[in-house]
Amino acid sequence: MWIPNQKFAVMFASSSSSLRIQAIDQDKIVPLSTLTLPTLSRQVKISQISWCYDNSYIAMVQEGAHPHIVNVKDKRNISLVHTIQVLRNVTALCFKNNTKRFIALGTSHGDVHIYDTKNRSLSKKIDRFDSTVKLLEFSLRDNILAISTETSLFIFTDQANGANTEFVKDMTLPACTIARFHPSINELLAFGTMDGQVTIKDMAKEEEITERRHCDKVTGIAFTTDKKIMVTAGSDNRIFMSNLATHAPVFKMIIHTGATSLDISPDNSMLAVGLEDGSVYLYDIHDPLKPLHVPNAHSGPVYRIAFERGPVVMDEIRANLEKGSETTLNASQMSETQVEQLYSRGDGEKCQQDSVEMRMMEERLRKEMIHMVKNHMTYLERKLMEHCAKFQDFMDSEFSALHNAMARWDIFNLVDLPQIAQVIDNVDVKSMKSGMIRK
Repeated sequence: MWIPNQKFAVMFASSSSSLRIQAIDQDKIVPLSTLTLPTLSRQVKISQISWCYDNSYIAMVQEGAHPHIVNVKDKRNISLVHTIQVLRNVTALCFKNNTKRFIALGTSHGDVHIYDTKNRSLSKKIDRFDSTVKLLEFSLRDNILAISTETSLFIFTDQANGANTEFVKDMTLPACTIARFHPSINELLAFGTMDGQVTIKDMAKEEEITERRHCDKVTGIAFTTDKKIMVTAGSDNRIFMSNLATHAPVFKMIIHTGATSLDISPDNSMLAVGLEDGSVYLYDIHDPLKPLHVPNAHSGPVYRIAFERGPVVMDEIRANLEKGSETTLNASQMSETQVEQLYSRGDGEKCQQDSVEMRMMEERLRKEMIHMVKNHMTYLERKLMEHCAKFQDFMDSEFSALHNAMARWDIFNLVDLPQIAQVIDNVDVKSMKSGMIRK
């Protein structure tokens, strides 16, 4: 239940050769945890990350290694809990949006599978393609799966959206560098290309709009959940913000180096951009001219940046920051550990799959209602403060004008009234005489 006096912060994860968790708290960026996996001879990039729907786990792909699942329930002490070893050469992954039991995995050999975190096994194979799978993306309701390879973008649909149904190929689109489903519109997909074009495709209405927004590779696409704003970024050092309904530009900016990834916070307040030089920029969407800058957030390019999927209670985190802000996973902690199953309920009781997924759906709906109420309350509070500030400025101006006007009449307190009356009479007499002379 949302408590008005609770203070929330926006939290995000970014990856390079390490995984970092940071929070935005009171216009400051607070580093919380860092997870660095040991390497033999070189820094290995973490090319993709994916939050599960309740922000308790992150799945990540490390180049040349098995994918990992990281426990991020304690944002100050994240840890590796599971390495997916049933599939080799994984190059892309994505949690489903409505359950943390299933993850889509793609390989360099073109295979795409659904991984069951409960049984720690592959539950089904989607398809096999003739080139490396670069990106996987589920739609809002998980019934559409976008699969990007080196040659094409494939759209698979699951009409029943059940545990035992099969995804079926629906359409094939041109090759892309990035693809993103809208977080609030199930059938709306946007994807960018190497030459800077961005296509918005509404599969429900069979409508498609293509625009050239960049002069180089498109590296990031994000939407606000309120269906108003779309943001793209590219290797051409540009960030482009537009109105989703009219496609009219809202804001354009040029940064000092190429963008590699971007995301928008679930409350539609912040835009995070990862850069080629390892920096992270965070912008207030309503005031993008004053970014928060994290120089050298990573030692190499930021390959992925992603906000958590809901508000975080920052008071609990802030209370523990005195103990230290960062943790690093060392080699002695790398062994496979026996941890709670990812599908378990919080009280430890195991449920049947249908019951679990129903609870997850109810919890997601509850969170969405909380987010909506919180967003509206925050918006109304901000507008009230703006109006109060304008009213205060108006009153200060009026009182100042009144004070100046009264000061001009202080002459009446400095001399006798009969003297003032005599001066006025003399002026009137002189005026009358001058008037008669002119006549």
